[in-house]
Amino acid sequence: MRLGGIDKAKIRSEERLQYFELTKSPYWSIEIKGFYVDDSNCLGPSALFAIVDSGTTLLSMPTDDYLKVVNTIRVHANKPLVRFVDHTGYEVGYGWDMHCDHIGNLPRVSISFGGSNLFEIAPDTYMAVYGEQCLIEMSGDSEHMYILGNTFMKNYYTVFDLE
Repeated sequence: MRLGGIDKAKIRSEERLQYFELTKSPYWSIEIKGFYVDDSNCLGPSALFAIVDSGTTLLSMPTDDYLKVVNTIRVHANKPLVRFVDHTGYEVGYGWDMHCDHIGNLPRVSISFGGSNLFEIAPDTYMAVYGEQCLIEMSGDSEHMYILGNTFMKNYYTVFDLE
Protein backbone atom coordinates (compact mmCIF):
# COMPACT_ATOMS: atom_id res chain seq x y z
CA MET A 1 0.00 0.00 0.00
CA ARG A 2 1.25 3.43 -0.85
CA LEU A 3 -0.33 6.58 0.49
CA GLY A 4 0.05 9.74 -1.57
CA GLY A 5 0.95 9.27 -5.20
CA ILE A 6 1.33 6.47 -7.71
CA ASP A 7 4.19 3.97 -7.71
CA LYS A 8 4.87 3.70 -11.46
CA ALA A 9 7.21 0.77 -10.84
CA LYS A 10 4.12 -1.32 -10.01
CA ILE A 11 2.57 -0.73 -13.45
CA ARG A 12 3.80 -2.90 -16.34
CA SER A 13 5.14 -0.87 -19.25
CA GLU A 14 2.41 -2.07 -21.66
CA GLU A 15 -0.36 -1.05 -19.29
CA ARG A 16 -1.80 2.28 -18.34
CA LEU A 17 -4.03 3.44 -15.56
CA GLN A 18 -7.71 3.60 -16.42
CA TYR A 19 -9.89 6.06 -14.57
CA PHE A 20 -13.61 5.62 -13.97
CA GLU A 21 -16.22 8.14 -12.85
CA LEU A 22 -17.61 7.54 -9.39
CA THR A 23 -21.35 6.89 -9.51
CA LYS A 24 -22.52 6.95 -5.93
CA SER A 25 -21.49 8.67 -2.77
CA PRO A 26 -20.23 7.95 -0.08
CA TYR A 27 -18.67 4.82 -1.65
CA TRP A 28 -15.90 4.37 -4.19
CA SER A 29 -18.41 3.00 -6.68
CA ILE A 30 -18.31 2.73 -10.45
CA GLU A 31 -20.81 1.63 -13.05
CA ILE A 32 -20.67 -2.07 -13.91
CA LYS A 33 -21.59 -3.18 -17.44
CA GLY A 34 -20.96 -6.92 -17.37
CA PHE A 35 -19.80 -9.85 -15.26
CA TYR A 36 -18.71 -12.75 -17.44
CA VAL A 37 -17.86 -16.36 -16.82
CA ASP A 38 -16.22 -17.21 -20.14
CA ASP A 39 -18.68 -15.66 -22.61
CA SER A 40 -21.76 -15.90 -20.41
CA ASN A 41 -22.85 -12.54 -18.92
CA CYS A 42 -24.16 -13.24 -15.42
CA LEU A 43 -24.92 -9.60 -14.58
CA GLY A 44 -28.56 -9.26 -13.63
CA PRO A 45 -30.76 -6.20 -14.18
CA SER A 46 -30.63 -5.06 -10.56
CA ALA A 47 -26.88 -4.50 -10.34
CA LEU A 48 -26.04 -0.97 -11.45
CA PHE A 49 -22.74 -0.29 -9.76
CA ALA A 50 -19.74 -1.87 -8.09
CA ILE A 51 -18.04 -0.65 -4.94
CA VAL A 52 -14.26 -0.91 -4.92
CA ASP A 53 -13.52 -1.84 -1.30
CA SER A 54 -10.15 -2.81 0.13
CA GLY A 55 -11.86 -3.80 3.38
CA THR A 56 -13.83 -6.64 1.78
CA THR A 57 -12.21 -10.02 1.24
CA LEU A 58 -14.53 -11.64 -1.28
CA LEU A 59 -16.07 -10.55 -4.54
CA SER A 60 -19.67 -9.99 -3.51
CA MET A 61 -22.71 -9.64 -5.76
CA PRO A 62 -26.52 -9.91 -5.81
CA THR A 63 -27.67 -13.42 -4.88
CA ASP A 64 -29.28 -14.17 -8.27
CA ASP A 65 -26.08 -13.19 -10.09
CA TYR A 66 -24.01 -15.25 -7.65
CA LEU A 67 -26.09 -18.36 -8.29
CA LYS A 68 -25.65 -17.89 -12.08
CA VAL A 69 -21.88 -17.49 -11.64
CA VAL A 70 -21.55 -20.52 -9.37
CA ASN A 71 -23.65 -22.70 -11.67
CA THR A 72 -21.64 -21.65 -14.75
CA ILE A 73 -18.37 -22.47 -12.94
CA ARG A 74 -19.86 -25.82 -11.85
CA VAL A 75 -20.80 -26.74 -15.42
CA HIS A 76 -17.21 -26.04 -16.58
CA ALA A 77 -15.77 -28.07 -13.70
CA ASN A 78 -18.06 -31.01 -14.48
CA LYS A 79 -18.07 -31.83 -10.76
CA PRO A 80 -20.90 -31.41 -8.26
CA LEU A 81 -20.59 -28.47 -5.89
CA VAL A 82 -20.71 -28.66 -2.11
CA ARG A 83 -22.35 -25.95 0.00
CA PHE A 84 -20.01 -25.02 2.85
CA VAL A 85 -21.40 -23.76 6.16
CA ASP A 86 -19.61 -22.69 9.32
CA HIS A 87 -20.21 -24.07 12.81
CA THR A 88 -23.25 -21.80 13.28
CA GLY A 89 -24.90 -22.93 10.05
CA TYR A 90 -24.07 -19.73 8.15
CA GLU A 91 -23.40 -20.41 4.49
CA VAL A 92 -19.83 -19.50 3.63
CA GLY A 93 -20.03 -20.41 -0.04
CA TYR A 94 -19.71 -23.13 -2.62
CA GLY A 95 -16.78 -25.22 -3.70
CA TRP A 96 -15.48 -28.76 -3.92
CA ASP A 97 -14.68 -31.15 -1.10
CA MET A 98 -12.01 -33.04 -3.01
CA HIS A 99 -8.52 -32.56 -4.38
CA CYS A 100 -8.47 -29.22 -6.20
CA ASP A 101 -6.24 -30.16 -9.13
CA HIS A 102 -8.97 -29.08 -11.59
CA ILE A 103 -8.74 -25.35 -10.74
CA GLY A 104 -6.58 -24.61 -13.79
CA ASN A 105 -9.39 -25.90 -16.02
CA LEU A 106 -12.03 -23.57 -14.60
CA PRO A 107 -13.19 -20.59 -16.67
CA ARG A 108 -11.81 -17.10 -16.35
CA VAL A 109 -14.10 -14.47 -14.87
CA SER A 110 -14.07 -10.97 -16.34
CA ILE A 111 -15.74 -7.69 -15.48
CA SER A 112 -16.62 -4.78 -17.75
CA PHE A 113 -16.96 -1.24 -16.45
CA GLY A 114 -17.64 0.25 -19.88
CA GLY A 115 -15.21 0.77 -22.68
CA SER A 116 -13.52 -2.07 -24.51
CA ASN A 117 -11.37 -3.50 -21.72
CA LEU A 118 -12.35 -6.51 -19.66
CA PHE A 119 -10.77 -6.97 -16.24
CA GLU A 120 -9.99 -10.68 -15.91
CA ILE A 121 -9.72 -12.81 -12.80
CA ALA A 122 -7.98 -16.17 -13.21
CA PRO A 123 -9.35 -19.31 -11.52
CA ASP A 124 -6.36 -19.62 -9.20
CA THR A 125 -7.24 -16.13 -7.95
CA TYR A 126 -10.98 -16.60 -7.36
CA MET A 127 -10.55 -20.06 -5.82
CA ALA A 128 -9.07 -20.64 -2.36
CA VAL A 129 -7.57 -24.01 -1.44
CA TYR A 130 -7.84 -25.28 2.13
CA GLY A 131 -6.24 -28.73 2.28
CA GLU A 132 -8.57 -31.01 0.31
CA GLN A 133 -11.25 -28.33 -0.11
CA CYS A 134 -11.45 -25.49 -2.57
CA LEU A 135 -13.84 -22.60 -2.14
CA ILE A 136 -15.08 -20.04 -4.67
CA GLU A 137 -14.06 -16.68 -3.17
CA MET A 138 -17.31 -14.97 -4.10
CA SER A 139 -20.51 -14.40 -2.19
CA GLY A 140 -24.12 -13.57 -2.97
CA ASP A 141 -25.14 -11.34 -0.15
CA SER A 142 -25.70 -7.88 -1.54
CA GLU A 143 -28.95 -6.60 -3.01
CA HIS A 144 -28.23 -4.29 -5.92
CA MET A 145 -24.49 -3.95 -6.14
CA TYR A 146 -21.21 -5.71 -6.56
CA ILE A 147 -18.45 -5.28 -4.01
CA LEU A 148 -15.02 -5.67 -5.54
CA GLY A 149 -12.99 -6.87 -2.59
CA ASN A 150 -9.52 -8.36 -2.48
CA THR A 151 -10.46 -11.27 -4.76
CA PHE A 152 -10.65 -8.65 -7.52
CA MET A 153 -8.24 -5.99 -6.30
CA LYS A 154 -5.21 -8.26 -5.81
CA ASN A 155 -5.09 -8.59 -9.61
CA TYR A 156 -4.86 -4.87 -10.38
CA TYR A 157 -2.97 -1.82 -9.25
CA THR A 158 -5.77 0.23 -7.72
CA VAL A 159 -5.61 3.99 -7.16
CA PHE A 160 -8.15 5.90 -5.08
CA ASP A 161 -7.90 9.47 -6.37
CA LEU A 162 -10.04 12.31 -5.01
CA GLU A 163 -9.22 14.65 -7.90
